[in-house]
Amino acid sequence: MRRLTNLGWSDVPYGATDHLVQSKKRLLTGIALLWADAGGTPVLMGAGAVLVNVHRTKTVQLSPGPLNLGYIAWLAEREEDTESILKVLDVFLVQTRRDAHALAWHNAADDLHVMKTLRPNSAGVTGITEAWKSRRTPDTGIARCVDTAIDMPSNGLLADTADAHWLPLGHALLPHQEQGHVQQRYRDLAEAAGDPKTIDGVTQSVAAGALAQAYTVALLGGRHLGLLDWEEPPPAFASLERVAWDELPNLFRTTPAA
Repeated sequence: MRRLTNLGWSDVPYGATDHLVQSKKRLLTGIALLWADAGGTPVLMGAGAVLVNVHRTKTVQLSPGPLNLGYIAWLAEREEDTESILKVLDVFLVQTRRDAHALAWHNAADDLHVMKTLRPNSAGVTGITEAWKSRRTPDTGIARCVDTAIDMPSNGLLADTADAHWLPLGHALLPHQEQGHVQQRYRDLAEAAGDPKTIDGVTQSVAAGALAQAYTVALLGGRHLGLLDWEEPPPAFASLERVAWDELPNLFRTTPAA
């Protein structure tokens, strides 16, 4: 498994929890998973989380320039990495449920069902599943949850929903999150025979797709919850380029301007 992040505190992304003088960050988190099919067995090719600072009581107005954000991506480097990704993702979900200000996911029930089937005793999956059932009346101390496929007008696929809400992914990012493309990356990985160049290309492509989806659900969910708003949305490509250009050189070939 490969992990990519721009967070210096990636093991505790929501801030320190054991020092009273350091308050937790208020972060809106968007999550996305990309699956492939291995002869009827689901393979988790990658998962991405995008984290955006929000305010406790006010709507944050976003500018049309690149958005400053945090991200984490977990990518398969072997066919057998599904379990490794699910394990770290479960820990992340435990903390997200407790410490995130809000959590956005597109059609979460499908992902959670597959995750629970593959790893039945996952505390994070169980907790988020319960939070999802009661997301319209959340318990105190639990992240506000929004499903962008159910809780807002949706066109089915996330990319179509984003277009309907004037938040397009753009031609450079769109192919990386399409199901046929992800399935081809699985075949590439299965045939890589340990070749580092092929594996690196697969992980970069899957990371681009997962982070593009996570970015989209974060902004859509944030606007639906009244946490974010904009007149012209921050561009997905430029925002991800600003924070991930060094980890995804196949997509972002130049260092972005400061």
